[in-house]
Amino acid sequence: AFRVLPWLMIAAGVWAYPTDFSETCCTNAFEARAAGCVPVCPPLAALAESAKCDQGFFTRMTDQEGFDEEFVEACVKATQVSSEDRARMSRDAIEQFSTEALIPKWKKLLE
Repeated sequence: AFRVLPWLMIAAGVWAYPTDFSETCCTNAFEARAAGCVPVCPPLAALAESAKCDQGFFTRMTDQEGFDEEFVEACVKATQVSSEDRARMSRDAIEQFSTEALIPKWKKLLE
């Protein structure tokens, strides 16, 4: 299943995550962005950072009135993001969150 997941993300184009769980780090958001999936989710906890990009859509919280309609509308808009913008989002995520980018930062913090 783990070998198939990246290919499914690349094919999906949208990372729809209607959650009410407060994550401290959402690696799926990083992976989805790197695969070119436009994130659609509430800006809850770590998602406010890990899913943040120019191409993504933050919705209201899941317990707020109107969430369902807003979430569906955001998913539809996400399908309309151009392939050029998806590619830029992917490059930005890889540059920001790849191990090659993070290891030097962690080394510096731990010195």
